[in-house]
Amino acid sequence: MRNRQDFAAHWLGALLVIGLLAIGLVGCGGSGGSAGGSGTTRLFLTDDLSTAYDAVWVNVFSAELEGDAGSVKLMESTAGEAVNLRALGSPSGGRFLFLGLASVPQGTYRFLDVRVGKDLTLFATGSTTGTSAQFIPSLDSGAGRSRLRLALDPPLVIGPGNQDIIADFALSSWTLSGGLVTPVVTRHNGQGLDDLNRHEADDIEGIISNLSGSAPNQMFRVNGVDVMTDSMTVLQDLTALSNGTRVEVYGVFDVLLGAFKAVKIEKDDGPGTGGEAKVKGPASSADEAAGTLKIRPDLVRAMIPSASPVKVVATTSTVYEDDNGAIITKAQFFSGLAAAGASAEAEAEGTYDSASNTLTARKLELENEDEGLEQEAKGSLVSSDVAVGTVVIQVSESFGFTLPADGKVTLKTKESTTYKNASGDSVTKAQFFALLTAGAKVKGNGAYASGTLTCRKMEIKD
Repeated sequence: MRNRQDFAAHWLGALLVIGLLAIGLVGCGGSGGSAGGSGTTRLFLTDDLSTAYDAVWVNVFSAELEGDAGSVKLMESTAGEAVNLRALGSPSGGRFLFLGLASVPQGTYRFLDVRVGKDLTLFATGSTTGTSAQFIPSLDSGAGRSRLRLALDPPLVIGPGNQDIIADFALSSWTLSGGLVTPVVTRHNGQGLDDLNRHEADDIEGIISNLSGSAPNQMFRVNGVDVMTDSMTVLQDLTALSNGTRVEVYGVFDVLLGAFKAVKIEKDDGPGTGGEAKVKGPASSADEAAGTLKIRPDLVRAMIPSASPVKVVATTSTVYEDDNGAIITKAQFFSGLAAAGASAEAEAEGTYDSASNTLTARKLELENEDEGLEQEAKGSLVSSDVAVGTVVIQVSESFGFTLPADGKVTLKTKESTTYKNASGDSVTKAQFFALLTAGAKVKGNGAYASGTLTCRKMEIKD
């Protein structure tokens, strides 16, 4: 991801230009607070590392702070937000999932209540089939939900500005007996929260409002959360952003900027308010003739997977899209999966049947969202060597790593690297290097280490 200092400077400069410091960030993830006596409180989930499970799926419906003067909701979802708590634990430290924010009156708050679905699904380590369980009856709060209460000790004192609270679903301390789960929720100390690379990517949905700025550097609000775009943000099924448009935004929340950094924005074309089931992740076992594939549920919506991977079945009315949102044929979709090989990813939306672990797809889409989350560098050509497969650039934009002191990075190819010319057309390695003339702008996406970015993808940019 872009160098944090460069990213912050880029966006703060843009905000000054478009005049949003005074109106866009106050009370919604920016400077927060007001003369009226409130501050912005942001809620995150994390987990300690448990080796007993590969996945623990819960459905989060709401979260609220309880204080001396009353309670304030930090998030609420009628359908619930499906969360794999296990995915928030890693050997290198917990990951953080942004759940919501609100303007909270100044005062002292002593409890965080998180209401989740009473039913949950656990995948024991090594198992591809989930085990259904329920939270213990003493946590029942009605309507098929359970209340998980976190006592805040010391209490959370809300003042002007941003306040962060992190609920740690300490899976290693959970117990399962007779199909009943006794959970443990603790308060995380916040260490590592300012590291953007430790934040879990997620979707937020809603209607665009308060749109400001000029493309590609724009800012808008969705469900009370400020969203920022830049030249790396991909618009799908949209030619431009506009107030009143219902969208899905994929990205991560940046606590330093107080906003959701958009990797991809697509028009929400689902029925009603976009409440159909969705599964997104690595794809396997694709069979064009049968119209079937399997998707590992890295991200889901309006469903809890009963097994992994999820079976996906296309019908004669299924719509297919490439990773830019363009309509393609069934044959092109399955060819795209085959061409991507082990790195193939897909998203399916439709109707999910838990008993058979099958999603009948209204839409199937090739995915390439990791491009927006992996390390990236863009800059002017310094030198190139087709024989060894390297391109040295003077970096003007970087993402996800700290630049060397001289600002130069070597883009290195590998056997699976893909190449595009300035028009966005796929070219061969030889054609790509032949196009590298003096002054060319080159962008690479991949894995960075010690001055070298080993590229999954290389492009010539205008």
